[in-house]
Amino acid sequence: DTSVVFGVFTPLVNKYRILSTTMTKHGFVCISTKDLLKEAIESKDEGFERIAEAMKKKEFASSDIVVELILRKMYPEVQKGN
Repeated sequence: DTSVVFGVFTPLVNKYRILSTTMTKHGFVCISTKDLLKEAIESKDEGFERIAEAMKKKEFASSDIVVELILRKMYPEVQKGN
């Protein structure tokens, strides 16, 4: 049984520090979409060149990319299309 908690905050409130501290205290894992995007770009993971391309254009990564990265983090068996 898995529980998922989403934290939504206004800009510039240091949400990652607030979430990671609170979530860790209660036994949850905190996933930062910023970190996921950065890791995907740095790993040069196949199919994620589009993230780097969007960032070069100063655009946001599409929600389908972000959702895929979150799913890969939550469910490692999703890796490589499994």
